[in-house]
Order: sequence, then C-alpha cells, then structure tokens
Amino acid sequence: MTEIEAEALESQLRSLKEMRDSRGWSLLKDAIKDDILNACLQMADNPVMSEKEIDFRRGAISAARNFVNALDLMIARLEGELLVASAERQTLINPNAKA
Repeated sequence: MTEIEAEALESQLRSLKEMRDSRGWSLLKDAIKDDILNACLQMADNPVMSEKEIDFRRGAISAARNFVNALDLMIARLEGELLVASAERQTLINPNAKA
C-alpha cells in the first residue's frame, strides 16, 4: 500500500469515527434500536402470523441490526487495513526484523 493510499484510509477512518461520535448517528441508532424492539414485540403479541410474515419480519430485524453495526464494522476493517499496511511498511524498511 502506498503512502497516499494509507493517508486516504486514515482520512476515511477519521470521517467514520466523527460520524460514529456524532449526535446524529446516536439519534439514528437509538431510533433503529427502538424499531427493532417494537418489531420483536409485535411478533410476540401476534400469535396468528403466517410463516412468510414471520420470515419477512425476521429479515427486516436482521437488516436493521446489521445497519446499526455497519459503522463499527467499517471502522474495525479500516483499522485492520492500516495495521497491515503499517506492518508491511516496517517489513520493507527493516526486512530482518522479527514479527
């Protein structure tokens, strides 16, 4: 990975962390979590539900949960890529160093 690519990843990581720490993301995340809870409660309160409707609701709940976790997963992925890039640069600078 070139230095320019690493700087671009660092910039993306900073932006994502700013988003994660923002009030807007917190509000959105809380609203989605409330919707997930309400969807679960609706399923529990409605014993007469077709299998297709149950599957649909489970899929919607899963998608919402994945969305809530997407930002943290993206941050972790970028942090991992930057660590790998840093290790690769260290290996190029000092190829005899032990990992």
